[in-house]
Amino acid sequence: MKQKAKPSLVNLIQCPKCGNDEKFFEVVDNIVETNWYTQNKDGSFSLEESSSQHLGTPRFFCAVCEEDLTIWHRRFSEMIF
Repeated sequence: MKQKAKPSLVNLIQCPKCGNDEKFFEVVDNIVETNWYTQNKDGSFSLEESSSQHLGTPRFFCAVCEEDLTIWHRRFSEMIF
């Protein structure tokens, strides 16, 4: 009986320079971040809520060789769960 080939993922982003398909980072300039805190009885603070607004254009990079992969940023942002 003939074995079926294992399915492969065709949607993986892969760095064309070094072949990395696991580690990436995103850089966004001009971010407005707002954090809400509660002061505790001992004088320390606890973060209650955080929000951010991106005003700049996001850029996407390979975390291994730092190749600019911004062309794939839309695909990246669609796959964050």
